[in-house]
Amino acid sequence: MRIMWTNSMIVKARVLLGAVLACLLCPGPATAEVIDSQVTWEDRTAIHAQPDGGIEVTGTGHLIANARVDIDSPGFLTIRSGGVVEFNDTFKFPDNDEGPPGPTIHIESGGMMTVGDTESIFARIYDGGIFLAPDAIYQTGMISLGDRRDPRSAEWKIEPWVEMGATGIDIAVDGEIATVRGVPEPSSICLLGLGSLMLLRLRRR
Repeated sequence: MRIMWTNSMIVKARVLLGAVLACLLCPGPATAEVIDSQVTWEDRTAIHAQPDGGIEVTGTGHLIANARVDIDSPGFLTIRSGGVVEFNDTFKFPDNDEGPPGPTIHIESGGMMTVGDTESIFARIYDGGIFLAPDAIYQTGMISLGDRRDPRSAEWKIEPWVEMGATGIDIAVDGEIATVRGVPEPSSICLLGLGSLMLLRLRRR
């Protein structure tokens, strides 16, 4: 029996591979405010001011903010595979210059973050930034308001999460909205092909 790999199957396989790599290679911060269900913030909130200095949104977590959100150094936000973050107002990244190491966002494969508009100032990010695993998504709006809100500009530091197998990012623009996606390394596609061949051989026996 011949197995045909659809785009949906390939995406699911990448997400699974990313989740396994995350467990093995990237355990993440030692402590974090964990969100594993739907949580809504109605007032202005600072991520770095949370009890553990940052937020982890698990695969079952869904964080919604209906007011401005700030993140300063050394605050962090980690979105696990399947986790969703929706900031419906402004996200200030970062708000104040607190020096190194800089605020950091990591989004695993299958994780998604959407923002009404993001304001980024490169000089305040230091070693931080936004890091995307393969097929992780960061979407932001109101990009015509200037370089600080447009992820294509030098004011941003949004990069592939290399340790998770990403080798680049892809930015698609539709009107006022920019969608940034982590691009997988070619070897991950080869691994999917090898897996398909192994399944075929097992089924023929």
